[in-house]
Amino acid sequence: MVRIGLIGTLTQSLPHVEILKKVPGVDIAGLFNPLKELSGTSQSNGYIKEFDSFSQFIPRVDAIDFVSKSQNCFNIAKQALKETKHIFISTSILKNKQQAGQLINLANEASVILMVERPVRYHAALNAVLPQIKNLRLIEIHNQFYDKLDNSRESIFRAIMTDIEIIYTVLQANVKDVKACGIKMANINPDVISIRLEFDNACVANLNCSRITPENNHYGLFTQQDSITRIDFLTNEITVIKPKKNRHSVDDDYALNPVTRKIIPNNPILDELINFVISITNNSKLLSKPEDGFKSLYLAEKIMDSINKVSITA
Repeated sequence: MVRIGLIGTLTQSLPHVEILKKVPGVDIAGLFNPLKELSGTSQSNGYIKEFDSFSQFIPRVDAIDFVSKSQNCFNIAKQALKETKHIFISTSILKNKQQAGQLINLANEASVILMVERPVRYHAALNAVLPQIKNLRLIEIHNQFYDKLDNSRESIFRAIMTDIEIIYTVLQANVKDVKACGIKMANINPDVISIRLEFDNACVANLNCSRITPENNHYGLFTQQDSITRIDFLTNEITVIKPKKNRHSVDDDYALNPVTRKIIPNNPILDELINFVISITNNSKLLSKPEDGFKSLYLAEKIMDSINKVSITA
């Protein structure tokens, strides 16, 4: 059994506790909340054992699931790796690529698993079309939502990170050029962002992200020489369009021939955690290296730097 502890608040932890209960070979050791330790308060709950301090928590676990996305957790992650604990983290706890490099080096020195949370990589609809979308020439991703509770930079940064993960999942190429623009409409940080990425294989990706749209939309258009594949990441619907010229037409008369199918949704976090535990138990490789997860962080940083130079206030 792999003893897994969680770091974060009780509210943050409960969804992952329910997921971990479905992962074979896991013993949920308990929860450590760094904020509670800092405040000096303590309370019991009927869901999961809570440790009063990190020093009590760390000997009782083999691996740690960082459910907190706070950048205050970076030092805790470093300490956990030094204590030879396997960790499952989000890139949100990092400020820059230097910190990512530190974690990778510590994990290598300790010979432990460092898994970066990449739920998009496990998205059922995206994985269903991966074998069919090759030699992409154009990618368009639209990500629209309304977030009135979080007007910080991290809100839209997380959305950009998700879309970059999608691109790196479908495209094996290096970024050659980045152009980005942000518009501040209601907050001190950009609310609407447009990004153009050019790759060394001649593919171009356009990303449009808005956090002040009343209706949630998240879909991508993946264009090849002979087809366009549309993936709705919220409904799991896939539509493939293969234009074909009508046989007897003398004009440029084409039929679009769209074919739509719906993929049974999965729980990407569950699939990730299963891979995490299997890698620990069998001492096997992860489906996705930590360097791949941090790669999106590096590009997102570059995009945000570009946006900060040209942001427009409405």
